[in-house]
Amino acid sequence: MISFLSGILVKKSPMEVCVEVAGVGYRVNISLSSSKQLPAEGARLTIYTRHIVRNDAQELFGFATEEERAIFDMLITLPGIGPRIALRILSNLTPQELCSAVVAEDVEYLRKTPGVGKKSAERIVVELKDRIEKIELSNMDKPGGFLRDAVEALVVLGYRKSEATKVASKVFQTLSEKEIPLEQFLREVLKRM
Repeated sequence: MISFLSGILVKKSPMEVCVEVAGVGYRVNISLSSSKQLPAEGARLTIYTRHIVRNDAQELFGFATEEERAIFDMLITLPGIGPRIALRILSNLTPQELCSAVVAEDVEYLRKTPGVGKKSAERIVVELKDRIEKIELSNMDKPGGFLRDAVEALVVLGYRKSEATKVASKVFQTLSEKEIPLEQFLREVLKRM
């Protein structure tokens, strides 16, 4: 099992990199979101990997963060979701967007990925909802680092945690690119409760 590679980024394309480690070049399949986070060719990097062995091939899949690798690992345990489709999903949705969509049970948002139909999206929601709610993602709290704080505040106000999480996650999806104060975020969530 290869957990990570630390070396020189020799070649980089949108969905694949070559990393030289101790004189050996490793070809690694990556998501578009990981590709955007990698340094320029010739720079040192550490990339987290998952080594997949099949009867006809051995492949390395790489990720810029351990959180993205954890989501990939969850996706490939689902029936009908192989490593290529999981990588395609992570190319179209960041781990945070995927988690928010699953928690909000937003099947249509998940269907943005080519090759993910309604049944696959529903399966992702049903199978991963409980597991995703339990994991801690370091970037899950954007915008402003307060998604969990907002849910806790809504629970204190008397809303059920599941309802508060679902609505806050939907608002998060619409505001994920903006930095706003917690108070404004809560107002947006309360409008939709």
